[in-house]
Amino acid sequence: MTRRRIIFCTPGKKVLYMTPEYNGDKSEFAALGGSSDTCDKDWDEIMQCFQGVTTLLQFKKANEVAQTAYHSFLGNTMLPIERLSSLVEHCDEKIYLNHEAMITYFYLLYQLDWAKSRNYNIADYDVENGFNGESWVFFEEFMGAELHDEEYMRCLLDDNDFKLWSAYQIQNKLK
Repeated sequence: MTRRRIIFCTPGKKVLYMTPEYNGDKSEFAALGGSSDTCDKDWDEIMQCFQGVTTLLQFKKANEVAQTAYHSFLGNTMLPIERLSSLVEHCDEKIYLNHEAMITYFYLLYQLDWAKSRNYNIADYDVENGFNGESWVFFEEFMGAELHDEEYMRCLLDDNDFKLWSAYQIQNKLK
């Protein structure tokens, strides 16, 4: 079963919110066979619930609609979204992001790469002093430079993330 979460970033405020974990979809439950849990939709149908979401209220409603596709023998309690302070603790999870969250995710990967290349532990970052006076570029500078540098982004991102970055470039959303 594929475990997935969807991340939403509020426009302008750059606050991240995350859905509860969605486990599997209709095809995966069918392939599993014999489960007392079910899902009425495949993942692409579930993602349609989130198409066009631009506000936190819409994200909350889309999450509730998506959850109605899942049925558990334990009951069907609606699980709330949660506010995130960071994506770091979720880097190993399969996540799906709206446009602003995608850019925030790319910036996070840049920060992790920057710290790692200098042998810094990102958890030791001090907002006032960085790492002994050294720090990565601010978000706005990243938006104007690194984010548009294809060679840099190709090195920074894995193949799937680079395809996503390329799709955004093609759609002129990052330009």
